[in-house]
Amino acid sequence: MVKRRVLVVFLLMSLIVCLGVCLKKQDGTKIEESKSDEQQVSFKAVGDVLLEEDIYDWLGNDYDFKDYFSSVENLLKADIMAMNQESIIGGDELGVSKTNYTFNTPTKIANQLYDLGFNMVSLANNHSLDMGLKGLNHTIQFWNGKENLIHAGLYESLEDRQKPRILEKNGIKFGFLAYTTFTNKKILTTDEMYKVGYSRNMKTKVFDQAHQDLIEQEVKQLKAQCDVVVCSMHWGNEGTFKISQQQREMAEALNKWGVDIILGSHPHVMQPIEWIEQEGHKTLVAYSLGNFISSDPKVDAYKDEGTAYSLTGVLSLDVIKMENHIDISNVFYTPMINHFEKERNYHLYSLDDYTNELASVHARQQYVEQPFTKESLQSLVKKVMDLGSVEIKGIGDDVSE
Repeated sequence: MVKRRVLVVFLLMSLIVCLGVCLKKQDGTKIEESKSDEQQVSFKAVGDVLLEEDIYDWLGNDYDFKDYFSSVENLLKADIMAMNQESIIGGDELGVSKTNYTFNTPTKIANQLYDLGFNMVSLANNHSLDMGLKGLNHTIQFWNGKENLIHAGLYESLEDRQKPRILEKNGIKFGFLAYTTFTNKKILTTDEMYKVGYSRNMKTKVFDQAHQDLIEQEVKQLKAQCDVVVCSMHWGNEGTFKISQQQREMAEALNKWGVDIILGSHPHVMQPIEWIEQEGHKTLVAYSLGNFISSDPKVDAYKDEGTAYSLTGVLSLDVIKMENHIDISNVFYTPMINHFEKERNYHLYSLDDYTNELASVHARQQYVEQPFTKESLQSLVKKVMDLGSVEIKGIGDDVSE
């Protein structure tokens, strides 16, 4: 009996040793435990899709982007791609509107953006009512017709606003909300204000208690139904790298209520990206991602901010879900530039691939007073984005400010 017990113990110990050897690589390091319960989603976001007069001269009557995005296609691939549709898709029957800061974008352009892979679209911005209620409703119906896409910020009814915007990828549920501080046109009655996701009082311009209560309620209701809450915020001041006090106030409130990622727009130039944390909850805040598409060579030409009007970038990150824990990692920002010459050669480049030869013929050259070279653009990106807390890729380690 004793011999049998000794034999059993010996066999068990041999099995343990064998397993230990099997769980090692040839170099002796341990193989990580299986992560079959881990789910991962790649997430990317860009800023304002701003279709202005100049680019239409190049697009032509068929509104074809041709090879505009071909050099950055590798940067625009992810499970989830988010953007702010700055110029409304109000309906082709209303005609193209591209001047006097009143916009209406052809559906063919929006279709090309959808084909690029964008599937999370913010409709809340200061141009949301440029084409009136007819344009608002058409925009909603247009994006409703796209499969595997969610949008937020404009609503046909109270019932529509109360529907959760959730996109599930690889077992991770992303909830989406979108707000704007104002609209250029003020055509809604008091009973219609729900149609736009306003983040503050339109008259006082204050982030008042009524709007705080509403947004808190919408965030918490959505958070109870998803893993990650993404919030698009059209806020801040145009043409400045400086984060306003109200942007910070709103970001802190959203962090407190449980938002995980904030995507800022409206300044039309890049602003820092940082983490904020309260009571153990962290939120990634991209205060402004700049213009994803832009074509105005003259705006603020005498300032760095004017130069940055042509700069843009893509925010990249991974979302990992393990059991009940969500981790946002591998966060970085890759700068890009909208290149265009006089009514020709429109193209989007990563700043890393841009050249001084291209910079020398950029349409802004005749208007700017400061240097407009690859190196000066890289230095500008570094100067602004280094104020944040995420990695910047594609500007070179040897760039000086």
